[in-house]
Amino acid sequence: FPRSYSYCRGDSVQLQANGYDNYAWSSAVGLSDSTIANPICSADSSRWYQVRMWNDDGCSQTIPIHIEVTDYPRPENVVVSPSICPQYTGKVIAENVPGALPMVFTLNGDSQNNGSFTELAPGEYDLNITTAHGCQWDTTVVVGMNPIHHAAFEANPESGYTPLDVFFNNQSTPNSTGSQWFIDG
Repeated sequence: FPRSYSYCRGDSVQLQANGYDNYAWSSAVGLSDSTIANPICSADSSRWYQVRMWNDDGCSQTIPIHIEVTDYPRPENVVVSPSICPQYTGKVIAENVPGALPMVFTLNGDSQNNGSFTELAPGEYDLNITTAHGCQWDTTVVVGMNPIHHAAFEANPESGYTPLDVFFNNQSTPNSTGSQWFIDG
């Protein structure tokens, strides 16, 4: 039977012992019943247990069992930065994530070993973090887009006879760094 178990804080696991008539688990902290072969363990911290097993004829044995309780990988902060048009510059960064290493960070099906995802298009993303012990945390985040550029120009003069020199005052929002002109398509 297993000599060590691991589970996520708040969950439980059924311990296994067999082959004897009587059982005594110590300590009894977090156990459903310390006198049966297979108690449910709901301890909230890692610890050692011992199971003493014996038959009615006096034959006995004591075995140590280790329980590893790990935290869910809930980050202290998830930073979401918007994407800037026309390049995809959005970011999702999971900061200060507790839990057993190594961890797998997955964003919309793409997995990596760190919590920093870059070059993202605007949209909705599913973020999942899984520890080495299988504890999982997930959330949905939205990568926005910096305000969409709105092209607006004021012509001066607005009309006149040809040939006509026209000057354009840029009133686009937010301030554009470049422009492309189309006249009659």
